[in-house]
Amino acid sequence: MIVMGGGYYYYGAITPLKSLYAYREIHDVLERLQKKSNISPANIDLALSELYPTLPQTEFVHAKMGEVYLALNLFSEAKMAYQQALKINGTNRDYLYGVYYAESLMHKGKLAQGSVQALIKMQESFPKDNGILNLLAVNSFQSNQYDQAINYWKQIESSSIEEISLIQEMINRALINLPHIKLKIQWHDPHIKKYPVIFLVVKHPNHAMPILVKKLVLGPEVLPGQTQEYILSNHDAMDPNHGISAGQKLKILVRGSVSGLADKSNADKIVASRDFVLKAEALETKIIF
Repeated sequence: MIVMGGGYYYYGAITPLKSLYAYREIHDVLERLQKKSNISPANIDLALSELYPTLPQTEFVHAKMGEVYLALNLFSEAKMAYQQALKINGTNRDYLYGVYYAESLMHKGKLAQGSVQALIKMQESFPKDNGILNLLAVNSFQSNQYDQAINYWKQIESSSIEEISLIQEMINRALINLPHIKLKIQWHDPHIKKYPVIFLVVKHPNHAMPILVKKLVLGPEVLPGQTQEYILSNHDAMDPNHGISAGQKLKILVRGSVSGLADKSNADKIVASRDFVLKAEALETKIIF
Protein backbone atom coordinates (compact mmCIF):
# COMPACT_ATOMS: atom_id res chain seq x y z
CA MET A 1 0.00 0.00 0.00
CA ILE A 2 1.62 3.28 -1.11
CA VAL A 3 0.60 6.51 0.68
CA MET A 4 1.14 9.60 -1.47
CA GLY A 5 -0.18 13.14 -1.21
CA GLY A 6 -3.11 12.32 1.04
CA GLY A 7 -4.16 9.30 -1.02
CA TYR A 8 -3.09 5.74 -1.64
CA TYR A 9 -2.94 3.40 -4.58
CA TYR A 10 -5.60 0.70 -4.60
CA TYR A 11 -6.64 -1.48 -7.56
CA GLY A 12 -5.35 0.99 -10.08
CA ALA A 13 -6.99 4.11 -8.61
CA ILE A 14 -5.84 6.90 -6.27
CA THR A 15 -8.23 6.62 -3.33
CA PRO A 16 -8.77 9.38 -0.73
CA LEU A 17 -7.35 8.62 2.68
CA LYS A 18 -10.81 8.62 4.32
CA SER A 19 -11.65 5.59 2.20
CA LEU A 20 -8.59 3.83 3.58
CA TYR A 21 -10.03 4.21 7.09
CA ALA A 22 -13.36 2.89 5.82
CA TYR A 23 -11.63 -0.17 4.36
CA ARG A 24 -10.04 -0.80 7.73
CA GLU A 25 -13.44 -0.65 9.41
CA ILE A 26 -14.86 -3.12 6.89
CA HIS A 27 -11.88 -5.40 7.47
CA ASP A 28 -12.27 -5.18 11.25
CA VAL A 29 -15.98 -6.06 11.08
CA LEU A 30 -15.31 -9.04 8.83
CA GLU A 31 -12.48 -10.18 11.07
CA ARG A 32 -14.75 -10.07 14.13
CA LEU A 33 -17.46 -11.98 12.29
CA GLN A 34 -15.01 -14.66 11.19
CA LYS A 35 -14.02 -15.27 14.80
CA LYS A 36 -17.61 -16.09 15.72
CA SER A 37 -18.59 -19.71 15.21
CA ASN A 38 -21.79 -20.74 13.43
CA ILE A 39 -22.65 -17.21 12.34
CA SER A 40 -25.40 -17.22 9.72
CA PRO A 41 -25.27 -15.38 6.35
CA ALA A 42 -28.25 -13.31 7.54
CA ASN A 43 -26.27 -12.08 10.56
CA ILE A 44 -23.29 -11.24 8.36
CA ASP A 45 -25.58 -9.29 6.03
CA LEU A 46 -27.13 -7.50 9.02
CA ALA A 47 -23.75 -6.54 10.44
CA LEU A 48 -22.57 -5.16 7.09
CA SER A 49 -25.85 -3.32 6.46
CA GLU A 50 -25.48 -1.61 9.84
CA LEU A 51 -21.87 -0.66 9.09
CA TYR A 52 -22.37 0.48 5.49
CA PRO A 53 -24.32 3.75 6.16
CA THR A 54 -21.74 4.86 8.74
CA LEU A 55 -18.89 4.76 6.20
CA PRO A 56 -17.87 7.64 3.91
CA GLN A 57 -20.13 7.35 0.86
CA THR A 58 -17.34 7.47 -1.72
CA GLU A 59 -17.17 5.52 -4.95
CA PHE A 60 -14.28 3.52 -3.55
CA VAL A 61 -16.17 2.45 -0.43
CA HIS A 62 -19.19 1.42 -2.50
CA ALA A 63 -16.95 -0.60 -4.82
CA LYS A 64 -15.18 -2.21 -1.87
CA MET A 65 -18.54 -3.18 -0.35
CA GLY A 66 -19.53 -4.65 -3.72
CA GLU A 67 -16.36 -6.73 -3.67
CA VAL A 68 -17.05 -7.89 -0.09
CA TYR A 69 -20.66 -8.78 -0.85
CA LEU A 70 -19.57 -10.80 -3.89
CA ALA A 71 -17.09 -12.75 -1.78
CA LEU A 72 -19.91 -13.54 0.67
CA ASN A 73 -22.31 -14.62 -2.13
CA LEU A 74 -24.62 -11.70 -1.33
CA PHE A 75 -25.14 -10.90 -5.00
CA SER A 76 -28.14 -8.55 -4.77
CA GLU A 77 -26.32 -6.42 -2.20
CA ALA A 78 -23.17 -6.47 -4.36
CA LYS A 79 -25.10 -5.20 -7.37
CA MET A 80 -26.60 -2.33 -5.37
CA ALA A 81 -23.19 -1.37 -3.98
CA TYR A 82 -21.64 -1.22 -7.46
CA GLN A 83 -24.63 0.80 -8.69
CA GLN A 84 -23.95 3.32 -5.92
CA ALA A 85 -20.33 3.55 -7.07
CA LEU A 86 -21.53 4.15 -10.64
CA LYS A 87 -23.75 7.01 -9.53
CA ILE A 88 -20.61 8.81 -8.39
CA ASN A 89 -18.36 7.75 -11.28
CA GLY A 90 -20.42 6.61 -14.24
CA THR A 91 -17.39 6.13 -16.50
CA ASN A 92 -15.65 3.45 -14.43
CA ARG A 93 -15.74 0.21 -16.38
CA ASP A 94 -14.89 -1.94 -13.33
CA TYR A 95 -17.96 -0.69 -11.47
CA LEU A 96 -20.17 -1.34 -14.49
CA TYR A 97 -18.73 -4.81 -14.87
CA GLY A 98 -19.35 -5.42 -11.15
CA VAL A 99 -23.05 -4.62 -11.63
CA TYR A 100 -23.43 -7.11 -14.49
CA TYR A 101 -21.27 -9.76 -12.81
CA ALA A 102 -23.42 -9.60 -9.67
CA GLU A 103 -26.59 -9.71 -11.79
CA SER A 104 -25.27 -12.77 -13.62
CA LEU A 105 -24.60 -14.57 -10.36
CA MET A 106 -28.04 -13.58 -9.03
CA HIS A 107 -29.80 -15.25 -11.95
CA LYS A 108 -27.53 -18.25 -12.62
CA GLY A 109 -25.82 -16.68 -15.58
CA LYS A 110 -28.79 -15.00 -17.25
CA LEU A 111 -28.89 -11.25 -17.75
CA ALA A 112 -31.71 -8.82 -18.47
CA GLN A 113 -31.93 -7.79 -22.13
CA GLY A 114 -30.86 -4.24 -21.31
CA SER A 115 -27.77 -5.55 -19.53
CA VAL A 116 -26.90 -7.77 -22.51
CA GLN A 117 -27.15 -4.83 -24.90
CA ALA A 118 -24.97 -2.70 -22.62
CA LEU A 119 -22.33 -5.46 -22.41
CA ILE A 120 -22.36 -5.90 -26.20
CA LYS A 121 -21.71 -2.16 -26.52
CA MET A 122 -18.87 -2.43 -23.98
CA GLN A 123 -17.43 -5.39 -25.84
CA GLU A 124 -17.31 -3.37 -29.06
CA SER A 125 -15.12 -0.82 -27.26
CA PHE A 126 -13.07 -3.44 -25.39
CA PRO A 127 -13.03 -6.52 -27.66
CA LYS A 128 -10.28 -8.30 -25.67
CA ASP A 129 -11.95 -7.99 -22.25
CA ASN A 130 -12.22 -11.61 -21.07
CA GLY A 131 -14.67 -10.75 -18.29
CA ILE A 132 -17.18 -9.18 -20.67
CA LEU A 133 -16.78 -12.03 -23.17
CA ASN A 134 -17.39 -14.64 -20.48
CA LEU A 135 -20.51 -12.88 -19.13
CA LEU A 136 -21.94 -12.74 -22.67
CA ALA A 137 -20.98 -16.38 -23.29
CA VAL A 138 -22.60 -17.64 -20.08
CA ASN A 139 -25.75 -15.60 -20.75
CA SER A 140 -25.95 -17.05 -24.29
CA PHE A 141 -25.44 -20.59 -22.96
CA GLN A 142 -28.15 -20.18 -20.32
CA SER A 143 -30.46 -18.74 -22.99
CA ASN A 144 -29.88 -21.85 -25.18
CA GLN A 145 -28.00 -19.77 -27.76
CA TYR A 146 -25.16 -22.25 -27.93
CA ASP A 147 -23.63 -21.03 -31.19
CA GLN A 148 -23.26 -17.53 -29.78
CA ALA A 149 -21.83 -18.87 -26.51
CA ILE A 150 -19.15 -20.78 -28.44
CA ASN A 151 -18.28 -17.67 -30.46
CA TYR A 152 -17.76 -15.61 -27.30
CA TRP A 153 -15.73 -18.28 -25.49
CA LYS A 154 -13.48 -18.76 -28.52
CA GLN A 155 -12.54 -15.07 -28.39
CA ILE A 156 -11.20 -15.35 -24.83
CA GLU A 157 -7.41 -15.29 -24.66
CA SER A 158 -5.75 -16.72 -21.57
CA SER A 159 -2.29 -17.93 -20.59
CA SER A 160 -3.70 -20.01 -17.72
CA ILE A 161 -3.85 -23.73 -18.52
CA GLU A 162 -6.66 -24.10 -15.99
CA GLU A 163 -8.72 -21.33 -17.62
CA ILE A 164 -8.11 -22.70 -21.12
CA SER A 165 -9.22 -26.15 -19.97
CA LEU A 166 -12.38 -24.73 -18.37
CA ILE A 167 -13.26 -22.71 -21.48
CA GLN A 168 -12.82 -25.80 -23.68
CA GLU A 169 -15.03 -27.78 -21.32
CA MET A 170 -17.78 -25.14 -21.64
CA ILE A 171 -17.40 -25.10 -25.45
CA ASN A 172 -17.79 -28.90 -25.49
CA ARG A 173 -20.93 -28.62 -23.34
CA ALA A 174 -22.33 -26.06 -25.75
CA LEU A 175 -21.52 -28.24 -28.77
CA ILE A 176 -23.42 -31.17 -27.23
CA ASN A 177 -26.50 -28.96 -26.88
CA LEU A 178 -26.42 -27.74 -30.47
CA PRO A 179 -28.84 -29.29 -32.96
CA HIS A 180 -26.63 -31.82 -34.65
CA ILE A 181 -26.51 -34.71 -37.06
CA LYS A 182 -24.63 -37.82 -36.09
CA LEU A 183 -23.45 -39.85 -39.07
CA LYS A 184 -22.15 -43.38 -39.17
CA ILE A 185 -20.47 -44.19 -42.46
CA GLN A 186 -19.09 -47.55 -43.49
CA TRP A 187 -16.33 -46.93 -46.01
CA HIS A 188 -16.10 -49.15 -49.07
CA ASP A 189 -12.91 -50.01 -50.89
CA PRO A 190 -13.69 -48.21 -54.20
CA HIS A 191 -14.49 -44.96 -52.40
CA ILE A 192 -11.34 -44.97 -50.31
CA LYS A 193 -9.10 -45.63 -53.30
CA LYS A 194 -10.72 -43.13 -55.65
CA TYR A 195 -11.58 -40.23 -53.35
CA PRO A 196 -8.91 -39.05 -50.90
CA VAL A 197 -11.27 -36.32 -49.67
CA ILE A 198 -14.94 -36.59 -48.73
CA PHE A 199 -17.28 -33.65 -48.19
CA LEU A 200 -20.31 -34.07 -45.94
CA VAL A 201 -22.87 -31.55 -47.18
CA VAL A 202 -26.20 -30.64 -45.55
CA LYS A 203 -28.71 -28.55 -47.50
CA HIS A 204 -32.41 -27.94 -47.98
CA PRO A 205 -33.79 -30.53 -50.43
CA ASN A 206 -34.85 -27.86 -52.94
CA HIS A 207 -31.89 -25.49 -52.62
CA ALA A 208 -28.43 -25.83 -54.10
CA MET A 209 -26.64 -23.73 -51.47
CA PRO A 210 -25.16 -25.88 -48.66
CA ILE A 211 -25.96 -25.05 -45.03
CA LEU A 212 -23.29 -27.19 -43.39
CA VAL A 213 -20.08 -28.55 -44.89
CA LYS A 214 -17.46 -30.77 -43.26
CA LYS A 215 -14.30 -31.85 -45.07
CA LEU A 216 -12.87 -35.31 -44.33
CA VAL A 217 -9.43 -36.42 -45.45
CA LEU A 218 -9.34 -40.22 -45.72
CA GLY A 219 -5.89 -41.20 -44.55
CA PRO A 220 -4.28 -44.66 -44.41
CA GLU A 221 -5.94 -45.31 -41.04
CA VAL A 222 -9.35 -45.54 -42.80
CA LEU A 223 -9.75 -49.16 -43.91
CA PRO A 224 -12.34 -50.80 -46.19
CA GLY A 225 -15.35 -51.95 -44.21
CA GLN A 226 -14.51 -49.68 -41.32
CA THR A 227 -17.36 -47.66 -39.78
CA GLN A 228 -16.66 -44.18 -38.46
CA GLU A 229 -18.85 -41.63 -36.72
CA TYR A 230 -19.00 -37.93 -37.57
CA ILE A 231 -20.99 -35.04 -36.13
CA LEU A 232 -22.21 -32.01 -38.06
CA SER A 233 -23.63 -28.97 -36.29
CA ASN A 234 -23.99 -25.23 -36.81
CA HIS A 235 -20.30 -25.10 -35.96
CA ASP A 236 -19.86 -26.31 -39.57
CA ALA A 237 -22.21 -23.68 -41.06
CA MET A 238 -21.19 -21.87 -44.24
CA ASP A 239 -22.89 -18.75 -42.87
CA PRO A 240 -22.82 -18.33 -39.07
CA ASN A 241 -26.21 -16.60 -39.25
CA HIS A 242 -27.91 -19.47 -41.09
CA GLY A 243 -27.68 -22.91 -39.55
CA ILE A 244 -29.90 -25.90 -39.00
CA SER A 245 -32.75 -26.02 -36.49
CA ALA A 246 -34.98 -28.71 -35.09
CA GLY A 247 -37.86 -29.78 -37.31
CA GLN A 248 -36.23 -28.79 -40.61
CA LYS A 249 -36.46 -31.02 -43.69
CA LEU A 250 -32.91 -31.53 -44.89
CA LYS A 251 -30.78 -33.54 -47.30
CA ILE A 252 -27.31 -34.86 -46.56
CA LEU A 253 -24.86 -35.68 -49.33
CA VAL A 254 -21.62 -37.63 -49.07
CA ARG A 255 -19.52 -36.33 -51.95
CA GLY A 256 -16.28 -37.94 -53.02
CA SER A 257 -13.68 -35.43 -54.23
CA VAL A 258 -10.62 -36.13 -56.35
CA SER A 259 -9.20 -32.60 -56.16
CA GLY A 260 -10.04 -31.94 -52.52
CA LEU A 261 -11.42 -28.52 -53.49
CA ALA A 262 -14.74 -27.31 -52.11
CA ASP A 263 -16.11 -26.53 -55.59
CA LYS A 264 -17.60 -29.61 -57.21
CA SER A 265 -15.76 -30.88 -60.29
CA ASN A 266 -16.82 -33.36 -62.97
CA ALA A 267 -14.64 -36.01 -61.37
CA ASP A 268 -16.48 -35.73 -58.06
CA LYS A 269 -19.34 -38.08 -57.24
CA ILE A 270 -22.18 -38.23 -54.75
CA VAL A 271 -21.53 -41.62 -53.17
CA ALA A 272 -24.52 -41.46 -50.79
CA SER A 273 -27.45 -39.19 -49.94
CA ARG A 274 -30.38 -39.15 -47.57
CA ASP A 275 -33.42 -36.94 -46.94
CA PHE A 276 -34.43 -36.52 -43.29
CA VAL A 277 -36.11 -34.28 -40.73
CA LEU A 278 -33.92 -32.99 -37.90
CA LYS A 279 -35.50 -34.30 -34.71
CA ALA A 280 -36.84 -31.71 -32.32
CA GLU A 281 -37.08 -33.78 -29.17
CA ALA A 282 -33.43 -34.89 -28.98
CA LEU A 283 -31.75 -32.18 -31.07
CA GLU A 284 -29.97 -35.09 -32.72
CA THR A 285 -30.57 -37.17 -35.83
CA LYS A 286 -28.64 -40.38 -36.38
CA ILE A 287 -28.00 -41.49 -39.95
CA ILE A 288 -26.22 -44.68 -40.96
CA PHE A 289 -24.93 -45.04 -44.52
